[in-house]
Amino acid sequence: MARKGKNKRKRRPSVRALMSRNAKKERNIPYLEELQLALSHQAAGHLGQAEEILQRVLAHKSNHAMALKLLGRLYCDSGRVEQGIQCLERCVQCEPGELSNYIELGHVLRVTGRRDVAEQVLLKGIGLKSNDPQAHYELGCLYHDQTKLELASAELNLALKLNPDHIAARQRLGEVHQALGQSSEAEACFRRVITKSPHDPEAHRGLAYLKRFTEYSPDIQSMEASYEKSSEQGMDRVVLAFSLGKVFEDLERYDEAFAHYEEANRLHRSLYQFSIDLEAAYFETYREAFTSDWLTDTTKHAIEDATPIFVIGMPRSGTSLVEQILASHSSVFGAGEVYHSSVFDNQVAQTTGRPFPQSISSVPAEVLTQSAQIYVKNLCADADQSARITDKLPHNFLRVGLLSAVMPQARIIHCVRDPMDTCLSIFTHFFSSAHGYASDLTELGQYYSLYERLMQDWEARFPGCMYRISYEDLVANHEREIKQLLEYCGLPFEPGCLRFHETMRAVNTPSAVQVRQPLYQSAVSRWKRYETHLQPLRAALTGGDELLTDTD
Repeated sequence: MARKGKNKRKRRPSVRALMSRNAKKERNIPYLEELQLALSHQAAGHLGQAEEILQRVLAHKSNHAMALKLLGRLYCDSGRVEQGIQCLERCVQCEPGELSNYIELGHVLRVTGRRDVAEQVLLKGIGLKSNDPQAHYELGCLYHDQTKLELASAELNLALKLNPDHIAARQRLGEVHQALGQSSEAEACFRRVITKSPHDPEAHRGLAYLKRFTEYSPDIQSMEASYEKSSEQGMDRVVLAFSLGKVFEDLERYDEAFAHYEEANRLHRSLYQFSIDLEAAYFETYREAFTSDWLTDTTKHAIEDATPIFVIGMPRSGTSLVEQILASHSSVFGAGEVYHSSVFDNQVAQTTGRPFPQSISSVPAEVLTQSAQIYVKNLCADADQSARITDKLPHNFLRVGLLSAVMPQARIIHCVRDPMDTCLSIFTHFFSSAHGYASDLTELGQYYSLYERLMQDWEARFPGCMYRISYEDLVANHEREIKQLLEYCGLPFEPGCLRFHETMRAVNTPSAVQVRQPLYQSAVSRWKRYETHLQPLRAALTGGDELLTDTD
């Protein structure tokens, strides 16, 4: 399943910092030579040898906290997250008074989406030592991820008060300001980072997306210099290539822009594994899971709660814009991209021992009802006292059948946009490897075809379950479209929804700048600027039926 992931580099304490705070402590670590050898193997990419050494240390001393921490990091960095978390939890148990253990565990829990538990772990660690800047930085990142931006700002400012040279905290604070629409403050943060670290890719990206460039400037020259100095196969070059693509597009130098976008995606695609055939099989499990008998039984136990408004669709299809319009209504709170719907995935997996949605038909309807109630409770916990709350997680399009059955009073808004424009916009933005389809034009077109067919299936099985809103129609006649949207949601018209760009709220997505502007035509048919470069995408979109037929 593709999930949104934060497009951030992992900024964690160095290996030396993990080993010790001072030389005296380092000399007292049992099995120090073995740990250093394991680290050397891991740095060289010899993960098997590193794991073998660490396991050997733990066979002799099962409560060796540093070995557990290093093994936990090795597991997490190599994709074995559950094993990694277990090691880090054991590490905390072995050294319950060591703050760095809580920071490490909290970081992993945060980046894997277990945010409530991460907050508990980090707060417990801060309770041990309240003046550690790294702990407050990690907690600030957590609040930023949760779109609790005032709390994030407070924690990040505290980290900077404790350590004014904490570059990662300064960068993240700039991103918080950007999400709040505070462009001047964001720019000041990014420039301070670049002053301290001239080739920092995240700071350059922050500047690139903060404004529209109208002329070649020293900022662009600095980005190019940083790109040339970046490692040829590293994520820093990926970030900088996307940034340069954006600024050259601003300058209407489209061939140069696409060359950078293409290079960024090529490098990124080389860093992870993805199979469109496996993705097609995964989509097929959704069509197989939700049978008519399951639907009949489940709807008998549905909850009658109209609080949620789901805004779904492919990324970059207008979901942020639609949520901004709705959140401009006095009765609606915009919760953003929240992951509360994963409660269904987790419950089904626990009940059946198989990943969601496989075997969902064997899950008692009462269990799904309970999950729906937990979902609404968690959604409301993030919001104010508004009667309606939006959940703008685009990939909830996979769960339409389930959501329609267990919460029939909820509203589901399906955002659509020209497929070429949608896919181009995905290709020109930096998505994490959780969106494995995003970095190759052919795979991107094939994935879009899978999504499109699934949405057709949902409409056939659950007629009228979604309201379809077109980005192009919204731009062409926004007053008519907004009134119809509000009518579907059962909301009275409010003029403020037409002035959505004036609404001050946190927007923690790549669309943060766009949703604070009036609607504009320039994004419609944007793909035509790059038409000569997009033949693989067009071929995949028009030939997508071949892939779908293979999975039937």
